[in-house]
This record gives sequence, C-alpha cells and structure tokens, in this order.
Amino acid sequence: MSPCVSRLISIVASFFIFSAAWFCLWSISLHLVERPELAVLLFPFGLRLGLMLQCPRAYWPVLLVAEWIMLIWLAKVVALAHLPLLMAGSVLTLLPVALISHYRHQRDWRTLLSQGAALIAAALLQSLAWAGQQEMLNALLLTLTGGLTLAPTCLVIWHYLTSTRWQPLGPALVSQPVNWRARHLIWYLLLFVISLWLQLGLPAELSRFTPFCLALPIIALAWHYGWQGALIATLMNAIALIASQTWHDHPVDLLLSLLAQSLTGLLLGAGIQRLARAESVAAE
Repeated sequence: MSPCVSRLISIVASFFIFSAAWFCLWSISLHLVERPELAVLLFPFGLRLGLMLQCPRAYWPVLLVAEWIMLIWLAKVVALAHLPLLMAGSVLTLLPVALISHYRHQRDWRTLLSQGAALIAAALLQSLAWAGQQEMLNALLLTLTGGLTLAPTCLVIWHYLTSTRWQPLGPALVSQPVNWRARHLIWYLLLFVISLWLQLGLPAELSRFTPFCLALPIIALAWHYGWQGALIATLMNAIALIASQTWHDHPVDLLLSLLAQSLTGLLLGAGIQRLARAESVAAE
C-alpha cells in the first residue's frame, strides 16, 4: 500500500471516529446543561483539545473540519445558537495548543503541568468569544470542566499507545495467554464502586464530606500507580458524579465538583511524578 493511500485511510478513519465520539459526548453534555450550544463547550471541547495536544499537527485540520461539520449540522437539526461564536472560539484555542506543541518535555510531570496550562488558556480564549454576554461565566466554567476532565484521559491513553511495544499479530503471539492483571482490575472496580456509593449512599447530613471522600481514590491510585493512576481515578470519580442523581437540582455544583476533582488529580499526579523522578535521580 502506498504512503498516500495509507495516509488517506488514516485521515478518513480519524474523521469518522472523532465525529462519532464528538456527537456521543455532546449528547452526554446536553443531558447535563440542557442547552445545545453550551453542551458543545463541555465534553466535546475537552475531547478536541485533548486530541490536539497529543496528535501531530497534520491531523488538526481534520479535527477542526469534523467539529465544524457537526456544528453546522446541529444548527440545522436542533437550531444551535451562537454558531459563529463557537467556530471562532475553536480557532482561538489553536494558539495555546500550537505554542505548547513546541515545548514537549520528556518528564511526565512537566508535560502534565504544561498541558494543564494550555487547557486553561484555551478555555479562557474559547469563553472570550462570549465576552459581553450573560453566558460568558457559564462558558468559562464549562470549558474548564470539560477540558480538565477529558484531556488528561487522552494523555493517559496516548502515553500507553506510544510507550507500549507493539508486535505483529501472528501464530506465536496468538498462542500466548492473555495476562488480565486481575489485581489491578479489582482495585479499579472497587474504588469505582466506593465512589459511586459515596454519591448515592451517604445521608444528607454527611453530603458536605463527599468531596473529601472522593479524593481518597485519587490519592490511593496516585500512590500506587503514579500520575496515570491519579488521572484514571479522576475519570472514575467524574463518571460516578455524573451517574448519581443528586445533582439534577444543582448542575453548577456538579460542574464545580468535576473541576475540583480534575484539578486534584492533575496536580497530585504531577507532584507524585516529580517526586518519583527526584528519587530515581538521587538513587543514581
């Protein structure tokens, strides 16, 4: 297969996979914020930023064109408001992403902090398009929450895909037994069940202690698995928060809780990774 054909296939596949994921996350966001144009600023924004921070620049136009096509389609189907603002904001967010792509660090904790700073700057630029309108603060909260929730997950997946040594699938590889690592799966499932129980099972008089209890899975997985564990625990807590039915009367509280969880996981993961790096240097 020629390189041009292979590149074309990867571009087309990326377009359709991103479009499907973008629409699914928009549907989930619409369930949380109940306004189509604001739902675009939540998880779809975080998905696009998370992928742009990891993938090569050649795929940025694919992501932008796919998002714009979805926005135009939604404007016709559900009367999506503020279409020019959404498209202008997506262009503005390219500035911090392009800047951070020039400074890729080998140390993971610096990567976490630099990409976190790029996400915050992109959220500010995206909400800048709403300046002078009542929804500006809501847009800022949504972009910060969506970006800091999904973009670190993209980093974890990208780190796994690029750091793992992949081998061609052959008879020798197929005959090898699959190592499921049951202990790790049990750890993840147990902490996820605990997070979900904290959302649904605590009595009303103890509801104020829920954010402190939700930090325990992040600390446990960060201590055991490093920055990847902290970010995975953050994602599990986010799913538990969304799955609970206690936030329907207070959607802003849900967004603030998701934002606090994401910041906790990001900063704790970066701190633990820096400590591990310092210990390895001292041991040498």
